[in-house]
Amino acid sequence: MLMDVPQGHFAPEAIQFVSTSLSRASDDVHGPMSDTQRFVSSLMAAHKLGPDELRRLYESGMLNPVIMHIIDSGGGLDAMDRHVDGAQLCRTLKNIAMERWGMLAPVVLAEWNITSTLDFGRLVIYMVERGMLGSKPEDSLENFRDVYDFKDAFAVEIEPPDTL
Repeated sequence: MLMDVPQGHFAPEAIQFVSTSLSRASDDVHGPMSDTQRFVSSLMAAHKLGPDELRRLYESGMLNPVIMHIIDSGGGLDAMDRHVDGAQLCRTLKNIAMERWGMLAPVVLAEWNITSTLDFGRLVIYMVERGMLGSKPEDSLENFRDVYDFKDAFAVEIEPPDTL
């Protein structure tokens, strides 16, 4: 299912771009985070817990009872799930790239060795394999294949000026 990406294949800026774009992708799909979700997210970050480790601790009863109560009052761990699939993430990455760099977006991404949605997938898998992101069993590189064509997705139509 997962395929390793050679070390150094992606620029550190590309990793940062995907990492910082994930919360927006999650908001795009699931709406804004609740207070409980923000609390659990900050708890996970502070203790460097991935979703799988949090679930293991929760299900084994090894979490602090107050934290378990907070999670339960927020709908349980399933309500904390803000996972996005490959296609959803690709659409958000395109939108953010266009907002930041406009018609230079494909140039910036190409500098980072990203020239297709499949490259976004390779980068995500690279991050998952290094413990930077969590994944679900249904996640695969194929979820990123041909989500959109870069040439079409980043095309900017320029209106000619009015002539006198």
